[in-house]
Amino acid sequence: MWKVKKGEIPSDIEYPIITKTINSKTSNWKKEVHICHNEKELQDAYKEIQSEELILQKYIYKKNEIAVSGVSVNKGKNVLYTMEINFNYLLEDTYSYYMTVKNFDGYDIIDKMNKLFEKIGFEGIFEIEFLLGDDNKKYFLEINFRQTAWNYASTVAGMPLPVIWSKSMIDNNYLKDCYRKYNAFNAILEFPDFNIRVKKQKMNIFKWFLDFFNSKCKYNFNIKDNKPFISLTKHIIISHFKKRNKR
Repeated sequence: MWKVKKGEIPSDIEYPIITKTINSKTSNWKKEVHICHNEKELQDAYKEIQSEELILQKYIYKKNEIAVSGVSVNKGKNVLYTMEINFNYLLEDTYSYYMTVKNFDGYDIIDKMNKLFEKIGFEGIFEIEFLLGDDNKKYFLEINFRQTAWNYASTVAGMPLPVIWSKSMIDNNYLKDCYRKYNAFNAILEFPDFNIRVKKQKMNIFKWFLDFFNSKCKYNFNIKDNKPFISLTKHIIISHFKKRNKR
């Protein structure tokens, strides 16, 4: 990793690299992210970057991304990992929207994760993200100390995180009986996934519907609770016609 001023190119830099702003609280931090494979690409990125100080990091070619969710209570001493997510297709600049959900089996790093929560003293719902490099090593990305969009899959797996967290804050021992063993299943975020894979002609619509119906977890559609899906569909249709009328 190199900490640099905008325009600076370290003498010992190794490509490819990824650029990041030091202050991720700024509203345009995502626009400061560029993947550069050589010096020319880095120089071109500097022309678009607004931040005066940056971090350059070695860019890891990813084999997959991993998201681990769970609950931590008792000042981080009691931790339950309810699921691990692996993505079923890869995008260079973001995560995908079609994934496999399974029990967490990262026994090579679970002790380090437990020590981390205990040292922080965190109590609540979390998601830890890793990048699986093409060297099969896990690279730590970040921790979200909150409920995330993917956490509904834990409910589908029989472990609703908000319920477990609430009851465990009253009784720390409650966590011990919450773990469930389940068969791996697919989950899909319907509208963004349709846009990426069907509208961009990466696959035909019939194959997409097969993936949709074979997904145990659908983040938008639920036949027992269809109002969110209906509301979202209306919003998408109205937004589409508003854009057309502005043209």
